[in-house]
Amino acid sequence: ADIDGHLLLFAFLPALLFGDAMTLNVHTFKQCFTQCLVLAGPGVLLGTFLNGAAAYYILPYDWEPLLCLCFGSILSATDPVAVVSMLKEVGASPKLTMQITGEALLNDGVAVVLFMLFWAMYNRIDEELYEDYWAIILFFCRMSIAGPLLGMAFGYGAFIWMTVANRKHATSDMIIQTSITILTAYLSFFVGESECAVSGVLSCVGAALVLADKAWPLVDSREALEIVWHAIEYFGNTVLFFLAGVITGRSMVDYDDKGETAQVPFYASDYGYVLLFFLVMTAIRGLVLLVSYPLLGRLGQGTSPKDSAFMVWAGLRGAVGLALAQLVLQSGGDKRAGKELQFMVAGLAFCTLIFQGTTSGPLLGFWGMLGTPEVKLKLIKKVEARIKEHTIKEYQKACLRHGFDADDAVACISSLKSLEGTDEARPFAKKNRELQDAGMAEREEGSEDAADSMNVENATQDGIDQVQGTDGPETKDASADEDEEEAISMFFSIASLEAAKQVWANKGAVLLVRELAELRETFYHTVRAEYWGQIKEGDLPRDSPAVLILLESINIGLDDTTAELCDFYHILWALDKSWTVKMELALDACLRKIDERSPRNFNKELLYYHNLKNYKVLHYATQAFIAAHESAQRTLIKNYGVKSTPETLEEITLCLESAVLVEGAKKLSEVCSDEGLLSIIKSTIIAQHTLEAEFEHIHHLFEKEVLSFKEAEPLFEQINEDRTALRKLREKQIHELEVQNIEEAMKNVQPRKLLSYKEAVRRAKSSEINVKARAKSLIFAPQDATGTTV
Repeated sequence: ADIDGHLLLFAFLPALLFGDAMTLNVHTFKQCFTQCLVLAGPGVLLGTFLNGAAAYYILPYDWEPLLCLCFGSILSATDPVAVVSMLKEVGASPKLTMQITGEALLNDGVAVVLFMLFWAMYNRIDEELYEDYWAIILFFCRMSIAGPLLGMAFGYGAFIWMTVANRKHATSDMIIQTSITILTAYLSFFVGESECAVSGVLSCVGAALVLADKAWPLVDSREALEIVWHAIEYFGNTVLFFLAGVITGRSMVDYDDKGETAQVPFYASDYGYVLLFFLVMTAIRGLVLLVSYPLLGRLGQGTSPKDSAFMVWAGLRGAVGLALAQLVLQSGGDKRAGKELQFMVAGLAFCTLIFQGTTSGPLLGFWGMLGTPEVKLKLIKKVEARIKEHTIKEYQKACLRHGFDADDAVACISSLKSLEGTDEARPFAKKNRELQDAGMAEREEGSEDAADSMNVENATQDGIDQVQGTDGPETKDASADEDEEEAISMFFSIASLEAAKQVWANKGAVLLVRELAELRETFYHTVRAEYWGQIKEGDLPRDSPAVLILLESINIGLDDTTAELCDFYHILWALDKSWTVKMELALDACLRKIDERSPRNFNKELLYYHNLKNYKVLHYATQAFIAAHESAQRTLIKNYGVKSTPETLEEITLCLESAVLVEGAKKLSEVCSDEGLLSIIKSTIIAQHTLEAEFEHIHHLFEKEVLSFKEAEPLFEQINEDRTALRKLREKQIHELEVQNIEEAMKNVQPRKLLSYKEAVRRAKSSEINVKARAKSLIFAPQDATGTTV
């Protein structure tokens, strides 16, 4: 609570002022500038004298008139931090937001100038500032005009510097640009306030407005710069209001400070005076707005009675006032009076935040100032309809790609509820029926059993083509592309790669070890990029432990690229040989005993839930591994070679190593034989992908400014509600699956045996697959540095 007031001003105010001013719409600010100038100039001057006079005649503290004027100037400064955050939260109109924000940014500078003048007169220092009227006028001109001009000079200097460091996608230049903005914020404030004796607040705002008007096209990444400044504002606000709370608490509660400041006991009557003066202060601001209304209605974009009335209520006080009150207490004069002034300022700031800050949003709604025009609502409805169409297409594509219909999740996803109970909710089954009706026998060249044995891969691809609006294999070009893709897929099989390897061996080709090591390194990086792509698309849940396992497998593989691909071995180790394996095995045994000895209505439930979680990790890890490796094979070959298939011995060797690991992953994915669990897992993957695709689409519309934040926020909230509904559905499905097992046991029927997760993985590794041995058999004989076989 004894923090220096100068530290509050110099440490926090530049960043908060600059961050708000740099993101202003300069065009709107220019239109509202004259209105802001009226309120920040004559309005602040009138408010200062009225608040000072009210303090002199109402408060029982026997302050000197000049101290009352200092108190009045402090109360004339509305807090831009509190005001801007409040307006963003309630969704006020752009015009009203700019009028209130612009006034808050400008009146801080004028209020600080008035405070410095009256404080110097009260303490009888710097007498040259107020020796006559001309000196006072000169002081005002120097502070209020030279300050913004100095800030504009800093702003243009920063703009020129940023024109030099604007290489697109250069990380160093992005860091330089961010550093320039931070440096400009603090340097303009410090030089203006401390070195040039002008208004540091107005200097900082002037510099920010120049960059807001000129510099944004030069910024390499607007999103990155905004995130940095939002973080600075967030931490600055948090620390500043925490300190404000400490100062407020210490001002309102008597404490023993060992004689460092005057002891001023405050009683119930003092708190009553705080509430009384809060009403007086609000009435004075209303009077200032009433006197200024004729000018405000004719200048700029004009204003309405409702806007002016809300501006009266939106005059929050906070950081600037608290910092100036701290200066009064610490910079000499009557300590008792300083303590009383700090108490009043802190109490009034608290009242504005509690009463005005919490009721501003409801007040705007009550006055009908937050409503969206009917025409705009119709446009938003059209956009929401397009979003639902996009979500439905993404859901159907995901079902076809995974070969599974997640129709159980349709009722939980708002954008898919229109599909409930229709064939569109089961696109995979629908496409299978269509293929059967079309006559699979004719498409398979008259094969007798083609109509009974459906080709799942063709059904999936044809369905995706239909969802995407293409003609599928009916056109010549699409058929040719499909045949080419099928041929490429066959070439990436283990048998084809082994045959190609043998051809190179018969030619006496020598494997270039160093080139193969470089290919492996690039391949690992490509696989990691595929993992991140799956996370972004929602195919790989970001909160699943499988994510860390997969990413760590790449890091381990990159440790030694001269060895064969080994990322799958780490996945096996992580699934079965992690540092928690003993604990998990013990937990399995413990849960099994509890299930065996528990009542029938509790049978197997604990073990079931435990193994479900582990099986989900297994499924996510293997499916993501398979998809990433298969995609990375084609990506790497397509970009390194002339054709779409491996051409060199090194490329064939790399693809062969990857294909063997993919085969092992496919066999490992068959560990879980419980159809109920598999259905829940696959449905979860499809539902998560659908919601993630919907979220990304809405965010894209927000970035393109098709939707405002206020319009997009309810859609984001609905997605979160859908996620909650899905989680509850999964819990219910697991419980129902368990009840089914219980009923089978009660009928003396052998229940489905859910194999322990650890036992299943170990059995798969020992008896079903031996990937590492097979991979080693495919690696060529070791060679020396020259590439000659040893």
